[in-house]
Amino acid sequence: MSRLAGFLSRRPWRVLLVTIVVFLLAVVVGGPLTSNLSATGFEDPGAEFVAARDQLEAATGSNPGPGVVALVEPGSDVRTGAGRAAVERAATTIAADPEVASVVTAYNGGGAALVSNDGDASYVAAFFTPINDDQAQEAAVRIRDAVEDQPGVTVGGVAIATRVKG
Repeated sequence: MSRLAGFLSRRPWRVLLVTIVVFLLAVVVGGPLTSNLSATGFEDPGAEFVAARDQLEAATGSNPGPGVVALVEPGSDVRTGAGRAAVERAATTIAADPEVASVVTAYNGGGAALVSNDGDASYVAAFFTPINDDQAQEAAVRIRDAVEDQPGVTVGGVAIATRVKG
């Protein structure tokens, strides 16, 4: 290590020049490849989880993981009255998207786990039909736009996060 440190300190301009040349070569070679990248990463088609997911999608007509999760904070208790109506309104709006296969709320199978401890908030999970990542991102943006006029509704999830990031 001391030999390398000595070389680097004795020839800083050469090291800098080599670093710049290597960087420029990487940009020239790697730059065009960025168009081949997916926003959500790589999946090995031979992986067991891909086969399992595909079987679940074929059996249920739905992606097994929620593509969009909405947090509904209406300003009142979501277990009764106006609070519950706000959660159900958000769920109905989300379910209206053509790419949504199903919506799970605390009232239709999600149970109390989807409601905050104090009852002031609830999650709504939307499961997409078997669609590709780009279609999921487009659907997530449509859903976000559809519920944006509903006070206290915040949309997130994998499809929204990758859309913002990618």
